[in-house]
Amino acid sequence: MITKIGLYRNPRKKKTWVVRWFGEYDLATGKQKRYSKSFKKKRDAEAFKLQKEVEFGEGQRRDRPEEITLKDFCRSYMECLNLRPETVKLYDNTNRWLLDYFGGRTLLRQITPLTAERFIILLKPLRGKGELSTSTRHRFLRNSRTMFNKAVAWEILNRNTFANITNQEVVRVLAGHSDLRTTMQYYCQIDSDQRAKAAAAIDDLLEQTDARMTPGAHSG
Repeated sequence: MITKIGLYRNPRKKKTWVVRWFGEYDLATGKQKRYSKSFKKKRDAEAFKLQKEVEFGEGQRRDRPEEITLKDFCRSYMECLNLRPETVKLYDNTNRWLLDYFGGRTLLRQITPLTAERFIILLKPLRGKGELSTSTRHRFLRNSRTMFNKAVAWEILNRNTFANITNQEVVRVLAGHSDLRTTMQYYCQIDSDQRAKAAAAIDDLLEQTDARMTPGAHSG
């Protein structure tokens, strides 16, 4: 199996610097697919080559992920669920929101962390007016993250698009609480990842509470 990642210069091309690599060895055909990416600048090509070397060294796929639409992925995900009916219904709702926002024909790899975060921030009820509750918005984020974890496990994606997204609504609500007791009650209802990202709001309220309880804190 050829594992080398090559950097070549082709003066006949507009983008003269080319990085080439081979995919996995196919036992059925006895061959490896060839891939390449071109760059105008040598430094960009070198950076991409280094990135590929790190990815392959970490065990990531050498072949390009399978192209699959969001609609097909959602359908496959639902077919593989083995959960209680009420939980299945929650994931079905998440699918409907994802498809309504991104469109069923969108390729899964085209959904970026930026567009995924905008999806969570801009969530609105599919019917009628009003706003979604913080807990509902957080549930959609959690479900989307779980679904895209499966896309990584199925080797459709290399990384979970929703992995590092913070529910800004959780942070806003925490920051808006006026007393520590209310904050901690809410804090206990969210998962550990969101707690870590909302730590600044908690620290703020702890400082305010400490100031109120310290004698002479407000004296001149």
